[in-house]
Amino acid sequence: MDSSLDKLIELNSSGLVMLECKTSNIFDMEQVNLCKEWLKHQIISQMEQENAGVESLSRIMDEKLELLREKLKNGESIQLPSPTLPSPALEEEVEESPPEEEKKPMQSSGYKPKSEDMSTKLANERKPVKKIILEDCIQLGLLDKKRANYLVTQMAGKEPMEAEREVVTELRANLHSQVRKLIRKDKGGPWSSPIAQEELRLEIVQTPTVRSMVYLTREILQEREEWKNKSRSSITGRIFGNRMTLDK
Repeated sequence: MDSSLDKLIELNSSGLVMLECKTSNIFDMEQVNLCKEWLKHQIISQMEQENAGVESLSRIMDEKLELLREKLKNGESIQLPSPTLPSPALEEEVEESPPEEEKKPMQSSGYKPKSEDMSTKLANERKPVKKIILEDCIQLGLLDKKRANYLVTQMAGKEPMEAEREVVTELRANLHSQVRKLIRKDKGGPWSSPIAQEELRLEIVQTPTVRSMVYLTREILQEREEWKNKSRSSITGRIFGNRMTLDK
């Protein structure tokens, strides 16, 4: 698998697993790291099985994250598959193969695979992140439509991870600003203590990808909605309506 795609999978899966483990009250780092490795392995295995490219990463990641969520919810143990050992037949075949100098050189068929243009490859790798920016980030109020379109335009020609880092930096700042407004408006809300506010701030700072920023934003909104349902259920509907977005 391409190293840049492998790194992209690792960055996205890491942030999502951290959030999922927190939701499931799993704080043991050994268990968290095991979940990270399990999710990464599941995603890579599925992509290799389907011979899929980066355009399928978002779908496969959602499927495998849901599978991890169900396992954690049901209390199932998370285990990595054992490494595959070579079969005896394969070992015998290797032993019986002739010495290197006796092997006949393979004749070339003359076919040379057509290499994909680098700009096209990078553009395809940026597509999943662009989709999230133009849909989820706008829907959640992290960006307005004009700014989202601008950021997507600025991603052109950049390495996917570099382009994503720049967007994440802005999303963090926006989410910080919105959360401060919520805290002032709700007089603390579900984060009334200084410790809870500092933990939330650190969680935003440590969230590494656009996808995991969207996931965290939904968690924050859900936490606030649950708090308001408990404290002032009659007002919740008027504030959130049918669309769950951050206050401006």
